[in-house]
Amino acid sequence: MMKTDREAYQLLKECSKNRDLTKWNEFRKETHNEAINLRFKNLKGFYLVGANFDNVDCRGANLQNADLRNASVTGTNISTSIYRIIAFIAFIFTIISIFTITSFSDIKVNNFVIIITIITIITIVTIVLGVVSIVANLSFTSLVSSLIVV
Repeated sequence: MMKTDREAYQLLKECSKNRDLTKWNEFRKETHNEAINLRFKNLKGFYLVGANFDNVDCRGANLQNADLRNASVTGTNISTSIYRIIAFIAFIFTIISIFTITSFSDIKVNNFVIIITIITIITIVTIVLGVVSIVANLSFTSLVSSLIVV
């Protein structure tokens, strides 16, 4: 029985809540450990003791305080944390600010100040969204998506 990544996440969430990974491990066995995409999912505090996490892509997922004791993690990718993504976005906006300073040095000071102010505000908003997503127990992408939809 194949599940979508969303269904797999819901099953994992339910098993974690019940502190019983039997259904999850049976599902993984039935699907022959087929790759699952849990990128940027919120797995904070999940109970994953003894879970079969083979070939699960968790890049960017929040695994803070997740209990992975005795879990099988062959082929699991957890290389990028949400904190790195936030830092990267802030870095990009900083580069844009520096480029703006060098590119528009011949325009009037008032326009220049406005441009730098806008870029600074965007950078601050990005960092605040990152912090809020961590505190609110959401992934950064789901928080931004919910703000765009509203």
